[in-house]
Amino acid sequence: MVTEKIKEGNISTLTCPDASCKKNLNDLDIKNLKLDADMQKRYEKLSLDNAIAQMDDMGWCPIAGCG
Repeated sequence: MVTEKIKEGNISTLTCPDASCKKNLNDLDIKNLKLDADMQKRYEKLSLDNAIAQMDDMGWCPIAGCG
């Protein structure tokens, strides 16, 4: 289930919740699922974290509380 994977922090393998559908979900698909606000916010944070982790020229500030 999509919400379980988001809770676990495993958004790299989000697929359609319909058992007969094997489509990987993109950001628009997730938005269209109309998740509750907290779950949507968690997904967006995880998505941003993953994107930044994949960039060679960007990273998180190493100072505590910096963001």
